Amino acid sequence: MLDVKNFSEVYASFTNFRDICLIPNKYSKSLKIREGLIFRSSSLSKYSPEDVVNFLKQNDIKRVLDLRGIKEIQKYHNSIEYEEELKQNYVVHIPFEPKVNFYIPNDFYTNFYYAVLKDYGEQIKFIFQDYIAQAFINKMIIHCEWGKDRTGIIIALLLDLLGVKRDYIIKDYLLSEMDTKRRYVEFVLEIIDKEFDGIINYLTGHCKIPLHTLNMIKIKLAP
Repeated sequence: MLDVKNFSEVYASFTNFRDICLIPNKYSKSLKIREGLIFRSSSLSKYSPEDVVNFLKQNDIKRVLDLRGIKEIQKYHNSIEYEEELKQNYVVHIPFEPKVNFYIPNDFYTNFYYAVLKDYGEQIKFIFQDYIAQAFINKMIIHCEWGKDRTGIIIALLLDLLGVKRDYIIKDYLLSEMDTKRRYVEFVLEIIDKEFDGIINYLTGHCKIPLHTLNMIKIKLAP
C-alpha cells in the first residue's frame, strides 16, 4: 500500500494529485479501497500534453473527467483547454460552472458547495453511474481547476458512500493545497445528513442514481 510520503515518488507530481484510497487505506484498519482505480487532481491541462499522455498510458488510465465550466475555460487565463489528442481519447467534460444560484448570503464558498449539492444532481449522477461504476474497467482521474472544491465534493460523496469515516474524508479533503478549509467539507457532510438524511438518500433520491448502481460501486471498489 502506498503511503502519503512515497506516493509522489510513484506517481507524477501534478498539483493535488492522489489516489482516493490514499488516506482511507493508510488510517482505516477495517475499510479498504482498491488502489489505482480513481485518482483526484488539479487540471492536467497546465502540463505538457506529451507528459500527460505518457503518464496516462503508463498507468493505464483511460478517462479524465474535467469538471471545469465551459465559460470558466473560455474566460479565465489560468484555465487552459486540453489539446485535441487528449480531448478525443481521454477527456470527458462534465461542466460544473463556478457561477451558481444564490442560497447562502455573505459566504461565497459555503454557497458554492451548497449549490453544487443542490443544483448539479444530474452531473453527479452521470459521474457515478457512467464512470465511477465502471472504474474497475476504465481507470480515471477526476479534476476541476485546482482539484479541491468541485473535485473535493465528488470525492467526499464517494468516500461517504463507501463507508469511510468522516474524519478520514476530512483529512483527505484537507490534503489538497490552495485554501481548503475544514468547515467547507464539514458543511457538505452536514447538509447530506440534515437535509437529505444520509448519503444513500441523497444519491438515490436527489441525484436519481439507482440503488443497485451504488451497491455495485461499493462492491467493485472493495479490494
